[in-house]
Amino acid sequence: MTNIQDNNQNIQGNVVREPIIAVVLSFLFMGLGQAYSGQRKKGYFFFLLNFFCVFSYFIFLRLFNEPFPKADEEITFASPSYRLTVILGLVFWIVNIYNAYVSAKKANDGSMNIKEAAGRSVFIFLRNIILGVIIVVALIIFLAMLIAAFTRVAKSP
Repeated sequence: MTNIQDNNQNIQGNVVREPIIAVVLSFLFMGLGQAYSGQRKKGYFFFLLNFFCVFSYFIFLRLFNEPFPKADEEITFASPSYRLTVILGLVFWIVNIYNAYVSAKKANDGSMNIKEAAGRSVFIFLRNIILGVIIVVALIIFLAMLIAAFTRVAKSP
């Protein structure tokens, strides 16, 4: 092996993952640090957890019998639904960042057998997320068109 390969691989032959890079990636985008560490499925889980946190706001609105905010109203921190959503989001975000750090450490210790390059893993993760979002948006548009096509509109006299 050359020196360049020695710098990028540990004793077991696994590709070395820098924990600080995993932390920064997870700080910027939930799940990206896990993908960098070679755990794409866990990265998808954290990405979906982020969406759950956004939708939890609407669940909390229902639980606390709060009215749905109108377009011209501000959402204030006085709302218990908003507070819980922010706290839940921060907890998920911190757990995500910590898990990215631990995953990168485990990848370097040899407890996870990862041979895939970090850049390739991140690229595949982002590609799948983008394709997933495009498919979901296309399905929503298709369903809206389908509903509009089969909805009777009353004619005005």
